[in-house]
This record gives sequence, structure tokens and C-alpha cells, in this order.
Amino acid sequence: MSKKVDLADYEKFLQEAKDTEIDLLVNKEKTIKFLKLCCLGFFSLAALGVGGVVTLLPLKEPPIPYILKVDSVTGRVDSLSLVTPDTLSQMDSAVDYFIRYYVKNRESYSAKNIQTYYDTTIEMSDEEQARAWDKKFFDGKNAIDKVLGNSVSIEVEVKDVIPDYKNNKAVVRFIKRYVYDNKQPVTEYWSADLSWYYDTGTVRVSQRAINPLRMKVDDYRSSQEISK
Repeated sequence: MSKKVDLADYEKFLQEAKDTEIDLLVNKEKTIKFLKLCCLGFFSLAALGVGGVVTLLPLKEPPIPYILKVDSVTGRVDSLSLVTPDTLSQMDSAVDYFIRYYVKNRESYSAKNIQTYYDTTIEMSDEEQARAWDKKFFDGKNAIDKVLGNSVSIEVEVKDVIPDYKNNKAVVRFIKRYVYDNKQPVTEYWSADLSWYYDTGTVRVSQRAINPLRMKVDDYRSSQEISK
């Protein structure tokens, strides 16, 4: 048996159903909006993270270059110092010094210092250049001490060194001054082209004292420019 529905109750029911449907739609829109905000936030954070990594990449320090020393006997490698513009400049200065040192010893002469000039030039030359220099001293009647004797000495003044450090070459301009006991000195202007390499073999302490950089001149050509 059916129950009679009151019109007021029925209208109330319809209104409640309508309100419930509205609430569901509102909640659905809020949920969609929330999800959109979550996605936007996620991608924003991701973009910031990538940007942060990219920003930090340039801050990563490059590898620090060192000058390395290899022990020719044990093979042990030791780092000596950082490679800086000052370090490279100091190394170039040392090479420049020994280029001048070599030319002065090879081109100078005096009866008093002849042994020093000989030993230094031999130690700083490769085998071929050493043989050529040795011949200059022990070529019989043409030996330098027989030709020049005790009455003259040759003083050398290096005026300029034009180096090519990359290829271990240099052009040296220098003055040779012949000083005699009984007449006026003679001044000559010379230039020399030379090249060298660095000997990494085992050496005695006495050899290293003469040539600590272990530079070995493997080509040397000198010529006179003018004489006064």
C-alpha cells in the first residue's frame, strides 16, 4: 500500500538533491583546480632545479695544472708547484739564462779559464756538438790554445736572445772582444742560431751542478756580422 507524499516534503527533497549536486560539482572543480596547481608547482620546481644545476656548472673549478718532476732512476712522479703565469715566466727566464751561459762559455777564451769553458760546453752539448767542440781543442797545431796562446783572451757579451720556447730554438746576438797584451782590442759582432732538448737520463751530481736544467744543445751555427 503506497504512502501519500506530502507536497512540501517532496519540494524539500528536490531542493536538497539540487544542493547536493551543486556541492559535488563545486568539489569537483576545486579538485581539478588543486591538481592543476600541483602540476604547475611540480614543473616550476623542476625548472628551478635544472636552472640551478646549469648555474652551478660554471662554478666548478677546472683541473689545476702542476709542474711534475719525474725521478729518472725510480720513475717516481712528484708534483713540485702550480703552473701559473709567474711559474712559466720564471722557467723562461731560467732557459734564457742558460742559453746565454752556453754561448758565453762556447765562444769565450782565456788561458786561465780554458778548462771551465771546455767542461761547461761539453756538458751542455749533445754528442755531435761535443765532438765538434772537442776537435777545436785537440786538433793538433790548429787547437785553440795553440792558435791563441796566452797573449790574447776573448770576452763575450750577450746582447740579445730571441727565443722560440715552443720549438726549443733561439737566435743569440753577442759581442766578441779580443783583448791583447800589446795592442788595442778588436770588437766583433756575432750571431748564433741554436736548438736544444732536455736530457732525462741519469746524471752525476757534478754534471747537474753545471747543467741543472739538463739542456743539451743539438745544433749550433755562429757567424760574424761586423768587426770594429
